[in-house]
Amino acid sequence: MLTSLNFLDFCIFPNTIYYGTEFITQRGVTKSLLRDEGDSSEKFIKHIRNTQQNLNFSRYEDDSFVYRKSDTARIPFITHRVWLSDPQKPKEMQDLLRHSILNAIFTSNKNIEQSNTTQNWTHYLWVYNKKQVPRTVRFFEQHRVQIREVYELDLFKDQEFAQQIEYYFENGRALVSASNIIRALVVYVYGGIYFDNDFYITTWDQNLHFFFDMVGFGLLNTPSFRGVNNAILVAKPGHLIFQKYLHRIITDYRRYKTEERPFHQNSCSFKTASGTLFGTGNGVFAIVIQNFINKNGNQDILITDEYRPIHRIQINTLDQDNKRGKLQIFIEGKDKTTNLWKNSFKDGRVFGWTEFSDF
Repeated sequence: MLTSLNFLDFCIFPNTIYYGTEFITQRGVTKSLLRDEGDSSEKFIKHIRNTQQNLNFSRYEDDSFVYRKSDTARIPFITHRVWLSDPQKPKEMQDLLRHSILNAIFTSNKNIEQSNTTQNWTHYLWVYNKKQVPRTVRFFEQHRVQIREVYELDLFKDQEFAQQIEYYFENGRALVSASNIIRALVVYVYGGIYFDNDFYITTWDQNLHFFFDMVGFGLLNTPSFRGVNNAILVAKPGHLIFQKYLHRIITDYRRYKTEERPFHQNSCSFKTASGTLFGTGNGVFAIVIQNFINKNGNQDILITDEYRPIHRIQINTLDQDNKRGKLQIFIEGKDKTTNLWKNSFKDGRVFGWTEFSDF
């Protein structure tokens, strides 16, 4: 198909590059993951097929999966949201999101708190610079949300990492790529739940915090690639999947700057919003989960393989007396999918060799 020309650095419809060519990228990312683990085998295509079942959400209801409840919460009672804009042209959240979406953020927080009234919840909003978005800061503080700056995170002391984030910020070219990293990083460091600002929660299940170390939610990334939604991230601090996920997207960025750039990481996707899917977003996140779910003694789960408001799964449990039981996990929420990351599909007009194109 025509979009395959993007892999030769000739850009044609780069925002839709992965629609129909996802397997090329899936293979490339998987190959990199295996080599990180010291496996230089060329049998990565067979490996993909063997691990594909890990993204079959219904399998976690099988009798072979049994979950034990912890006495204390595995996943902290913390929520995270992120608001980033071009530092040269900062924009307040109120100027880009509808009033109904803004109100839904705080209604969601209340609904989550009501799932377990015995716990003290902490709510964070992460921003680039508090002084650049004063109205947003005041608005959230009025609703008992603590404002944090991304540069408080220790990883920003790494100069190369800070430069990567600045690259995404430049001219607002890929703010969601920056957001993808920040959201994964805050969950990795603090644990808890990350929500996109347009993700609304009606019902939350406190059992998630006591039975699981990581919870993923299904999403059909493209018509031919089933993945895991990164509009909502749920995990304990330091989880292996988030460690591998962050390592992969940071390493791939650095490899792009060298002659070791992998074939799947072409300039057309790297320089446009299309890179969000497999460069930093839910495409690469799903591939990492496919390879590392339930490793290192973690109790992980994926819920629902359909993109719908109600997320429900019945798990097998084991109590302190080793008696088996059943428990239904029920969550209701919806992603309003404002899709600000698509940048109004501006990059879709890019055509030709990258050195002669204006991104």
